[in-house]
Amino acid sequence: MTALALEVAEFTLDVGTRRLRALNDVDLCVGAGEIVGLIGESGSGKSLAALSIAGLLPKATGHTVAGAIRVGGVEGASRRAQVGFIFQEPMSALNPALRIDRQLVDAIRARRDADRATARQHAATLLAQLELPDPERVLRSYPHQLSGGMRQRVVIALALSGTPSLLIADEPTTALDVTVQLDVLRLIRDQARERNLGVLLITHDVNVVAYMAARLYVMYGGWIVEAGPTAQVLAAPRHPYTRALLASRPDRVARGAAIPAIDGFVPPLAAVTTGCRFADRCALVEARCHTPSALTVEGDVHIARCWKAGAGGSDAS
Repeated sequence: MTALALEVAEFTLDVGTRRLRALNDVDLCVGAGEIVGLIGESGSGKSLAALSIAGLLPKATGHTVAGAIRVGGVEGASRRAQVGFIFQEPMSALNPALRIDRQLVDAIRARRDADRATARQHAATLLAQLELPDPERVLRSYPHQLSGGMRQRVVIALALSGTPSLLIADEPTTALDVTVQLDVLRLIRDQARERNLGVLLITHDVNVVAYMAARLYVMYGGWIVEAGPTAQVLAAPRHPYTRALLASRPDRVARGAAIPAIDGFVPPLAAVTTGCRFADRCALVEARCHTPSALTVEGDVHIARCWKAGAGGSDAS
């Protein structure tokens, strides 16, 4: 059995003084060397899940958790050292007032017992491995002196500076042009293979997960509503939300035709529901969908939380 870089088991998150339920019984795993996708609309809980896994939830908001998160077999606050995080906007992830060498060398020294000269050499090696030309020039540069693709490579280097077991890539190609996007994705894939890294790839772009991920989780309203091998989920989605999400892809619509939109909005945390969170937007809704028993998981390696899922999804079309 492949070792697990990440195991999330029945994880629940309540936030704020009103203890609003943000994540519900999330089960998710990533194997060592495996790339796994997590998709869903804005507000579905993807980034909250990522911050929870990385141990980066802001304390000011107040939160309570249940369930377990293990990264590289490590639980509790010490799991943070096992996580590398690639943020979606490199200019926000880098300090514009500091040269790259200061930022990357300090990150390496915070994670390793190394003097500044040794850490700087390691920083140059990391940048070279990420195919940045003239690493020494990059180290001497400020973020604004680098292109978007170069900045994102620096952010990847920061994420890899502590030899993590898990890499979380949260919309890693946002604001990059198509050619640079492909280069960044290829680098992430190559690093996962070479370092035996588990990668949790969070994105709204279905084409990205189709290209990158072996398995796929679909999140809605704080629930994992569907999961399975990426090719199976994309070819034969079992949950009505997944089908609606895939139908709204621009590349699935004829030129000049309107892009189908999902009616309504992701429910806010304050919205109390006793059944399926997607029920109010679902064209297949039934009375039983508003009961807690509607939240069942059927199937084998391809699962969905829906009465309509069925074995093989034959009654979900």
